[in-house]
This record gives sequence, C-alpha cells and structure tokens, in this order.
Amino acid sequence: MTLEGRYPLSSKFFIFLAIGIFLWGCRTIDPFEITGSAQGTSYSIKYIDQKNPNLQRGVDSILNVIDDVFSTYDTASFISRFNKANDTIPIAITNKHFLKVLSLSKEVYKTTNGAFDPTVYSLVRKWGLSKHKTLTEKDTISTNVKLDQLNLIRNADGWFIIKKNPNLQLDFNAIAQGYSIDIIAAYIESKGVKDYIIELGGEVKASGQNQNNTCWKVGIDIPKENQKKRQLITAIQLCDKSLATSGNYRNFIIKNGEKYGHTINPNTKSPAKNSLLSASIIMKNCALADAYATAFMVMGIKRSVAFIKANQLLEMEAYLIYSNKEGIQTFKTKNIKEEEF
Repeated sequence: MTLEGRYPLSSKFFIFLAIGIFLWGCRTIDPFEITGSAQGTSYSIKYIDQKNPNLQRGVDSILNVIDDVFSTYDTASFISRFNKANDTIPIAITNKHFLKVLSLSKEVYKTTNGAFDPTVYSLVRKWGLSKHKTLTEKDTISTNVKLDQLNLIRNADGWFIIKKNPNLQLDFNAIAQGYSIDIIAAYIESKGVKDYIIELGGEVKASGQNQNNTCWKVGIDIPKENQKKRQLITAIQLCDKSLATSGNYRNFIIKNGEKYGHTINPNTKSPAKNSLLSASIIMKNCALADAYATAFMVMGIKRSVAFIKANQLLEMEAYLIYSNKEGIQTFKTKNIKEEEF
C-alpha cells in the first residue's frame, strides 16, 4: 500500500504518485479543457464535443463528495469516523462510494494474497510517512492488522462493516484516485461526451479519439530521482482504457541514513524493498488498475510478471520498469502499443 498522502494528496512527498503522465492529441476542433485542484493534487480533463458544455461544476461536485467519504485529513469524513471507532460494533455503510471501494479492495486483496491491503494506515503513521502524528511504542493503535479482519455483511437494514480487530484503520489512498476517475468518466459520458481523457494526480482514463482521430497518447517517465525536467521512457496508446502508475523513485523518506519508499509491504510491516521501480497498469477500470499498480510495487518484478501471466482473465496490460546489475530494464505485455514522443 502507499503512503497516506496520496488520498488526499498534499505537495509533500508526491504531487504525482503515478510517475507523471503527459498527454498529447490534436484534431481540427480543439478539445475543451477543464482543470482544477482536488485531493491535494491537480486534475485535467480534455474532451471533444461540438457543444463544448462546461462540466467543471459537476466534476468539482463529484470530487467534493468523494473527499467527504475518503479524506483522512477531514475529521468529519466517513473513513475518519470509521477509523476513530475502536470497537467491534457493526457500523452502517451509508455511502455507496465507500461500499464500492471496499468491495474492490477486498477483490484485489484476495487475488494478490494480501499484497494490496488498505489496513496499512497505522503502519504508514508508524514509519513517519504521513503528516499526521507518527505512532510510537506508547500508542495503542495496533499495526498487526489485515483486511480479512474486517467483515462486510448485509441484512434487511442494509450493509454493515464490523471490525474483528477494534484497532483496525483504513486508508484507501491507493485506490480512491482511480475510483474518482471512474466516477468522473461516468458523469462525462452521461452528458453525451464520448471522446475524452481524464488525468487526476497522474492516473488516466481515455475514451474515444483525440483531435487526430486516433487513440490518445500517454507518456511514462524514466524512473530517476530528483529530475528537474521530465524524461520519458516511452509513450503508449491508450484506447478506451485506464492507466495507473505507482512507483517509489520520487517519493521516499530518509530515516537513520537509509532511504525508504512510500509503498508499505503489509506482510513485512515495513516499506517494500525490491528492484521494481514503477508499475504502469492498463485496465478498463481505473480503480482496479490503481490498486494492482500498488500491489505490484509490493510484490516485486518476478512475482508481478508471474501474476500477470497467470491472470489473463483480468484483461490487464502492464509496463514495468525495474533495475538489475545491467541498469534499468523494462517488461511489457504484448498488447502495449508504444509510440514516438
């Protein structure tokens, strides 16, 4: 899982967790573009529509609603109130977004054997990877938690969640941005817009065609620390799909002279350490791509490649960047379409 700042983000460790994405495209009709700030980062939406409706207000409204559910900085948000409840009494799920993201998280948790686990919130704080107070040995919040210690039940009164471990706390920052993009895309399409590209904090979803009547093009950075200017390793076509990227090379802390990345390994209870530098995942659903990108940063290059090959029913494409004694190397699935940039 990732360091807590990703949802909502601030300018601290990572303005663009997802390695930085660059967008291209031109048609005789210039795309309508709206931009703004949300979740501690920025968003950009380009869409081609003869009527050019301004969807800014609707988009901002959606992002505000999602903040009210998932923001760990807002003490009144649903997730903050859940995290404060240190008992095993059933808690009613009053928001459809929370229910959906929890269900998706459970799905990825199961398929990755726990590599993706949103119960790492207290671990993030223990390692000092958050602007919230760092946990110490004197704090009573347990860091020995797993998502399977959270039960999701349904009865005649609706959906409820029950903490088996009363100290369990959630942080959906490694999936909520991708989910936000999926919800924004559904809103845009409800307005009759078919050709668009959405970017939020580095995660991207593209539909239809750009101004050149081709698929949208997205660039992926070379994973180097302290870059003053972006350097792309490749550009790929994104056709009616989502792309999410997770990586450690830009976002880390130095502790006792040692560098730690922002991705927490739920199994070792410490920041993940392996040769995988970044994972760019392409799927239809941006929330799932977001979650799997994080899981792969925990799993490392060998386990990630094996997982991708063994789970072709997920319809996942991947561009993985890793290091070995020969330098920076890449792995890509066969349907990745690289472009000149």
